[in-house]
This record gives sequence, C-alpha cells and structure tokens, in this order.
Amino acid sequence: MVNVFAKFTDLFLKFTDLFGWTNSNVWIEIAKKNNGKYIQGNIIKPTSLCFKYNSLDIIFDTFRRANDERGINTRIIINLNSNSNFKFKIRIKNSIYTPFVFFNKMKRINIKNNITDKYIVVSNEENTIINLLKDNIIKDINKIDLFCIELKTLARKNKKQLYIEYNGVINDMDEFNSLYNLCISLIDNISYKKDPC
Repeated sequence: MVNVFAKFTDLFLKFTDLFGWTNSNVWIEIAKKNNGKYIQGNIIKPTSLCFKYNSLDIIFDTFRRANDERGINTRIIINLNSNSNFKFKIRIKNSIYTPFVFFNKMKRINIKNNITDKYIVVSNEENTIINLLKDNIIKDINKIDLFCIELKTLARKNKKQLYIEYNGVINDMDEFNSLYNLCISLIDNISYKKDPC
C-alpha cells in the first residue's frame, strides 16, 4: 500500500511538473523570513513568492525549461518604469537556448573578468553594461547557478523588465539569499523611476 501511494505521489508530481508547478516548505519559510507573500500554486498556475523593494514587486515563480533533468527553473520578474534605452542579455554558454541570445541588434561584450568564461554578454550600451557588472555583482552571479539575466523593453511605454532565471527550483535558504541579494544589487544599479507608494 505504501509503495502504491509513493508511486502515485511521484506520478502526480511529474504530472504537475509538466505545468511548471512546484510546492515547497522552503518557499513558505522564505516568505515568512523576508516579509514576502507566498501564493500557493495549482495545476494551472505555479507557486510564487512576492516581495516589495522600493515600491517594486519582485516576483519569484517556476518556469518549464528543458535544460535539466526536471525541466523546471526558477524565474524572477521585476517590472521597472524607465525612459532608458539600455538593454542587455547575459546567458549561460553551451545551452540549446544559447544561440537565441544573438537574435537581436545588441553587440557581444567582452568584459575583463571571469563572467565571460561562463556567460555570453550582449548589450546595446557597452559602457553601461561594463559599469553595471561591478565586482560585487560579479561575485553574486558567480555564487548562483544562473541560466540568464536580461533587461528588456516591454511593449508598454516606459516599461522595462528585469528577468532572471535560475537553473532548477530554489530549495535552499542560502541560495535564495544569494539570488535575492543579486536582484537588489541590480535594481540599485539600473536607472529607473520609483512608483509612488
């Protein structure tokens, strides 16, 4: 009976994984410790976490990506108000998705640090991306198993989106803290206008 239940549970989790949904006690703990909001997922929508920083919403959820054995990554989405034209993509090398980083008009940037050993960096503003990727941000990036970081323009006027994707589902408090600190460092160093609270 126990084996039947275990097999059913495993099958159910695999089925729900097809929709990018995951559930974790660690995420509940993360929300409590960081004044965040935990939103329970289901078969239709993923479990998510929401945090406030400088009137911005930092949203963590899961995303189906066929680049590891489980096929689920953690993504972070932060929408910014900005008039800046600055855009960039930082994407891990040797992935089946790597070539898509070149499907734009941005220039490949070679930065004099070890970030370009692991990632391809493209941007429309070379000096801005070099200034953004300071030593403290590089250290944060190198601590984490990232798939990509992107700053892209949304269709809505004066809206940009900072998009970060982590390989796998974060299920460790230390890794979450490293990723959250990276989000804050990037927000603090990207030009945007704060919404009134």
